[in-house]
Amino acid sequence: MIKLAVFDLDDTLLRSDKTLDAKTVDTIQSLKAHGIAIAIATGRNLPMSLPYAKALGASGMLAGNNGSIIMDLKSNKVVEEHFVDKAAQKKTIEYCFTNDHPFVIYTKKGVFTPMPDRIRVYKDWNARHPNHSVHYENMETVEGLSALDSHKVLMIIEDPSVFDTTYEHFKNLDDAHVTKSSKHYIDVLPNHISKAYALKQFMAHYGVSAEETIAFGDSDNDAEMLKLAGTAYAMYNATPLTKASANHVTAYDNNDAGVAHALKNHFTNL
Repeated sequence: MIKLAVFDLDDTLLRSDKTLDAKTVDTIQSLKAHGIAIAIATGRNLPMSLPYAKALGASGMLAGNNGSIIMDLKSNKVVEEHFVDKAAQKKTIEYCFTNDHPFVIYTKKGVFTPMPDRIRVYKDWNARHPNHSVHYENMETVEGLSALDSHKVLMIIEDPSVFDTTYEHFKNLDDAHVTKSSKHYIDVLPNHISKAYALKQFMAHYGVSAEETIAFGDSDNDAEMLKLAGTAYAMYNATPLTKASANHVTAYDNNDAGVAHALKNHFTNL
């Protein structure tokens, strides 16, 4: 019997325009009505996740930055956080400066980047979500950026061949966990942190087993979580690694309420 449902946000629950459709919201809330706990595990930071959690009516656990920071939505408190190893962080930052790769440092205080173009992303977010604003700062020195207590270093690489080369270079970075969160994003995380780690914390919090857990995701950073969950759905639009890590694939993608359709098929009483 499923007692816990865990969801990724981008390209899983969220459509490509970063909105939630009514069918998805209604179906998630139906799970709650049947006594199933709702948790979210996302690569986003907390401020950029909370509006969606509230729209879904989630009052359970929220893991941001792929599990580097975990919040109890009921108490509105951060219950744990983890930081990228400083040597790994500096090595990543130096590589980005040398190769002219845009990057962002995520901290509990906010986001830091030397890239003015990336600052505009957070300015736009703050204009649309004043109640969940993101603190942002332009910082341009290796020393300053390397000294930050970081939950995640995000590298943004548009060129597919450069992306693949960079991931191969970093995937075995000492004292860090490196994963792909989209076709353009490489995430450098604390060594033991992943969404699977977050899922373990969720299961412990609710006192449930993997067999009592259902999870949904689409990107490589979801793969470890899906391997752990007893019932695991990769999205129709998921990466090959994510699909290989799941025991189900949704019949529809994130733009056509793929999660809602799968849940209604799985739970006949919704």
